[in-house]
Order: sequence, then C-alpha cells, then structure tokens
Amino acid sequence: QDVDKPLCPLDERCLLSLRRLRFGAKHRRFLRLIMQSDRFLEGMPRVIAGLIVALYRGFVDPDDVDMFTNDEILSFGPVLPPFLEILSECKYSLWEVRVTSQPGKAKEESASGQQALKDVDGVVDAIRAGDTAGEARYHAFRAELEENLWKRVKQMDHLRPWAYALGQFWNAVRRQRSPSPSLLNAHLSGRLLEEAPELYSKALRALRHVVRSGLWPGSGTRRSRLLIAEDDTGDEPLRPGPSSTFSIGVSPPTQPVPRGNTDFPDLCQAVFELEKDLIEALGLQRKRSAMCAVNRNARFMPHVDAGSGGVGQGRSLIVGLGDYAGGEIVVEGEAHDIRYRPLEFYGWTQRHWTRPFVGERFSLVYFTPRGCEGRTWMAAGDA
Repeated sequence: QDVDKPLCPLDERCLLSLRRLRFGAKHRRFLRLIMQSDRFLEGMPRVIAGLIVALYRGFVDPDDVDMFTNDEILSFGPVLPPFLEILSECKYSLWEVRVTSQPGKAKEESASGQQALKDVDGVVDAIRAGDTAGEARYHAFRAELEENLWKRVKQMDHLRPWAYALGQFWNAVRRQRSPSPSLLNAHLSGRLLEEAPELYSKALRALRHVVRSGLWPGSGTRRSRLLIAEDDTGDEPLRPGPSSTFSIGVSPPTQPVPRGNTDFPDLCQAVFELEKDLIEALGLQRKRSAMCAVNRNARFMPHVDAGSGGVGQGRSLIVGLGDYAGGEIVVEGEAHDIRYRPLEFYGWTQRHWTRPFVGERFSLVYFTPRGCEGRTWMAAGDA
C-alpha cells in the first residue's frame, strides 16, 4: 500500500501561481500587503509578509532574497510573530460578489456569486453594502487594534528576537549552500582524504574505468530535474566532470532492462559484490537489493525516491566513493558523512539531499522496487 509522501520543492502539490503582490507603508506604522494567487500553501502569506518586513527593517540583505526562492531548502526560518499581523480582508473571487456603497448596485462576478452573497454573515454583508453603523463599528475596532499593536512594537522589543533568530537561520543556510573554505583549500592544494579502503577498491576501479572510457551515460529527464547545477567558480573546476545518474540491476517486469547491465557488466558485478560484502562485513539486517542507482558528481536537491514504500525493500542503502570532501547526505535535516560509511534510510518516505562537495564523488544507492521482491542481480548473474 502506498504511503503519503512529504512535500518536496518540485512536487506538483507545491506549485502555484502568485499573480499579484503589492505592498507599501501606511502612516509610517504598518506595511500593507496584498497578495493574489490561485491558491496558497499553509503559512505562505506569513512567510511572504515576514520577508517584506525583514527587508523593510534591514534584517535581510536584498542580495540574499534569492535564497527564499531556492529549491535546496525546505523551510524559511522563523516567521513574523502572529500578533504583529492583521488580516484585513480575505476574498474568494470565484464565489463572491462585489457590492458598491450604493444599495442595489451589485456587480456579479460569477453565476454562483449571488447565492454565495446570501450566505455571508450579517455584519460583513452590512459593511460591504454600505451600512454606516456596521462600518463605523468596524473602523473603531480596527483603529483600537492598530493603536494597541503599535504601542507594543514601536520599541522593537518584539521584533528583535525574531530578527536575531532569522539572521541565525539564514547564516546557517548560507554556509550549507557552498563548500567550506577548508574544503576548497584542500582541493586546490591537492590534499584530499585517504585512499579507498580495500573493501571498496574493486567498485571504485570499475567506476573510474567507465569514466575513462568516455561512455558514462547521461541522466534521464526525470532524474536530471533533481540535480543541482553548480555555478561557474572560475578556472579551477571543483568537480572533475559533469554530474549524471543511471541505474543498473533487475528492473520490474513492466520496465525495460537497464542499458547499464549490458553496457557495463563488469561495473554491475563489482557494484553488487560490494553490497554483498557490506552486508556481511557490517552485519546489516537487509537482503541483497535488486537495483542500484549509480551517481557521479551528482548533487541532489531535496526529494523522495520514486516508487512505493512498504512494498519491496523499505530501506535504501547509500555509500560514497572517490577522492572528495564534503558531500554529506542530509536526511530530513540530519547530515551524514557517507564517504566509505554506508547509511540505511527510507528513501521513499524521507526527504534527502546532498551537501556541496569538492573533488571526484561517486555514490551508490541500493534499493528494491515494487515487483522485484526476492530478485537480485547477483542471482541472475550467477545463474
């Protein structure tokens, strides 16, 4: 049975169209914000409002605004304290009718709008229809609320903790988005980490042999959307070659056999032998996998793997190989160094992504998709 998957940046459930965004200062006390969209994600208006206030107050540098639209992050830090916000009006244009201040002059916006107007509460209906008593009560309430709110915030006592927390959050994001100076210096000086342990040497040789042959395949369209393109950092490349990903092993009956099986049989043998050796050497409580995703210099944005959790092998096994530094895998916010340190995680249900790295980085992700239960490439190859 399929399980509900968490939202990720490229998930269609997250995509929307922000059609209108206007803001401006009012009486030097408040910012007035108007947003129009086909729909809003939970908490989205508050995130936008907080960003605008932070810019207006100078808590966020305008040059850093691009981070708020970056697909590599899953949250945007602390939002503006709720008592600092006033919802003035919320319209649902497909279901409402605009009414002028003169009784009887209603402009219908949709066929269902007139019926919807009859269901509006009496006070709101009276205000929009021009009932002066109702409108007076509304403005008196609004003035009192704004005045009391202004008294609470004019000394910045409530904004300062939020501003500090916001700064701390975005400083952490900024550090995570680029390799640390120590990693960069190590790469430029040729001082990276130790050689591969013997357990991994055969698989690493096979991977490098495919690279040297010039036959390393490109990524499929679906997977390539998850790869993070690196900026040009100058004459000295941080990665020796482009990023790409492909799969090998036993595919489900409804899918074609991966080309890597026939193009790189020695690689297949070495990669699945490595999983067998890891299970035995580390005492892992898992069966041998049907497939493996082979990644070269690939940095992934937050995602969950395709397929169905709970059917087939629920846990994926990932390990990093090569002469690189950095490149930790982050699983639901927790970073793990996988360079010759295998990690099991639930790739179908847990969001995961790759930290920046320098050098030559391979990663192998072993998994068993639906329809491949009990089947392994090793069994097929041995037969």
